[in-house]
Formats: sequence, structure tokens, C-alpha cells
Amino acid sequence: MRILVLSNIPPYRIGGAEVQARQLAECFHRRGHKVAIAGYAVPSGRIGVPECSDGVIDTIHLPTLRGTRLSRALSFFLSLAGFLILRSRHYDLIYCRMIGESAIVATILKQLKLLRLPLVASSEGRGAVGDAAFLRSLPARALIVRWINRQCQAINVLSPEIGMELRSLGLDAGIFSFIPNGVRISDGRPIGSPDRERCGLFVGRLVPVKGVAELLRAVRILKDRGIAARVKIVGEGPMGDVLRHFSIALGIDTLITFHGMIPPEKVSDFYQKSAYLILPSYSEGFPLVVAEAMSFGLPVIVTRSGGPEHFVDERAGFVCPAGDPQALADAMVMMLRMSPFELAQMGEHARQRIRRGYDIEQVSDRLLSLFERLLLDINT
Repeated sequence: MRILVLSNIPPYRIGGAEVQARQLAECFHRRGHKVAIAGYAVPSGRIGVPECSDGVIDTIHLPTLRGTRLSRALSFFLSLAGFLILRSRHYDLIYCRMIGESAIVATILKQLKLLRLPLVASSEGRGAVGDAAFLRSLPARALIVRWINRQCQAINVLSPEIGMELRSLGLDAGIFSFIPNGVRISDGRPIGSPDRERCGLFVGRLVPVKGVAELLRAVRILKDRGIAARVKIVGEGPMGDVLRHFSIALGIDTLITFHGMIPPEKVSDFYQKSAYLILPSYSEGFPLVVAEAMSFGLPVIVTRSGGPEHFVDERAGFVCPAGDPQALADAMVMMLRMSPFELAQMGEHARQRIRRGYDIEQVSDRLLSLFERLLLDINT
């Protein structure tokens, strides 16, 4: 197959959807398919494929004007539309990460019969930052939804909550598939090894929806109880300075270490040197960071935010209500009071849970099977 992936990818843009797009593209290539990636934050050129000495993936930059939201949207529409019309014959299928601008452009072109390639979109997020919220913000939303139902061959949904949001907009559940995100499986260091520090770890963007303020409040609650709960925070974002000042105001700045933005390839060092991961989000789709941490043998503390509670069970960690620092504090105490053996048991169950259903190689095979089935249906 010749697969066109529409997404930005790291190192040019860092985020769960972008990381997943690149990893899947590499898996597709290793299985003998020709892959190209196009995005507005992707430079034109070629990137190498790990474990494939002669493998390269073409990357295409879609020039987009800076300025107002309208000028950016129009220039991106014209850039992608022109590329798809002129180059569509070089591909067999389009795969979009997120039902965003790229998927809408492809849908409109297909509706106008200017594009005939099968279209598959993966719906990534939920809530205020999700795909359903994006669709609600569009003019002529009802018309766009009808066109998506008609022109999109499959929408891959990452959680039941995302599916409910999309259905509430009128999207046809008959074109939904349910293939999770995947992560590369690493052996990691055992939880009981000496270089594992007895501290928690947060990895993610410092934005309100991630709930880091509630994590800081939980650390303060524990300090008031005479428990020093140390936490490393990896990531940056618009809330960075606010959260740093908040930790000082709470009197817990000696317990919290802000590491800022870390290159993706270095985040594994934090997974391998921490005792457990905390993701106190208000809203999630399929948080890759949780699956990645579990693959390194980390127990996790997560919130019922629409995503992680569907693959974190009581043997892999703790699930707390969103926005409840007291519940976070209670879960952190249980982690801190576990023996090295108990932590190792929980971490090993977490690792095996990811191995069984969320290995990136298995996920890519399921997606390729979906693509092949769609192409077969179209050609028969």
C-alpha cells in the first residue's frame, strides 16, 4: 500500500498524536508499505526508519501563513487541497490523525469529486480540546458531519467517551473502529532496582486540563500529614510559571522538581528512575504517557477522565475521581507505603497489560488490516 499520513510529527511538533503518527508510519514502512507524512509543521525531506537500514519516509511541508486564525485556516486549506489534487495518484489511502483541519479538507475534496482516495481518521481527544469540540466550532457543522459520514470510510475511536461525543453530533457509528494507540515495549529496569527513586512522576503539557494544580494540592495535603511526597514534573506549557509560583505559595517547592521540556527520547530515563506515574487530568482520550510508563513497569495513578480508566485496572495502579486532590493524596500514600516487592508486582502487571493489547506493532497490524479491508471493499 501507499499510505499518506496527514499529521505533524516530532521533533518538529511534540504531542501524543504526533508521536503516535510517526511511530505508526515507521511500523507501516517496516512492513513493506510506502509511507509519506504531510503537515504544516513538517519540513520537506526524508526521515530514517529505526531498525530498517535502507528505509526512509518522505515528509512534505504544507506551507501555511502566520497571522489570524482565518488566514492560517485558509492558507492551510489551499496548501493541502492543492497537494492532494496534484499528488493523490501517488497514494492508495489517506490516514489522518484527528478529525481536524486535514480530515475536513480531504472530506470536502471528496464531496466535490476532486479526490477519490479512501479516507481514515483517528479521533484523538475529548472534551473542550477534543475532535467533537472542533467540529462544533465549524460553520455549517451539520453539513460537514453529513459529508464526513458519506466520505470518510472509517473513524477510529480511542475511547467509549469519544465515541459518545461523536455520535451526539450525528456521526455514524457504523463507520467507527476501535483500535487503541500503541507504544513501543521496553524491558526497562525492575521497580526494585537501586536507581529507582521513591518519587512520583508527571509527564505532559502544563495546561489546565492536565490537573497539575490538583497534584500540587495533594502534595500539600500529604505534607500537612507529615508525609514528604516528592514529584518530578516533566513538560512545559502556558501554565508553567503559574504552577511553579503555586508550588512556592503552597510551601512544597522543595518537594517538586520542574524539569521543563525533555526530548522524547530522554523521557524514558525518567520512567526508569521513578516509582510511579501520576496523570491527574480532567479530560483525556488515550493518554500515551500512561501506556508508555506502564510499558516500563511503572504503576500509575490516573483519574476518571475518559481514557486511562479503560486500561488501568486495580492491579496496575489506582483510579481517582478527577479534580479531587484528597483522593490523589490517598493514592500517593498507598504507593509510598508499598514495599519494593509490592511495587514490583504492580509494575510487572502494568507492563504485561500493555504488552498484551497495546504494543505498537500489534496496533499497526490492526490498522493495516483495516486499510486493506477498506481497499478491498472499494475495489470489489
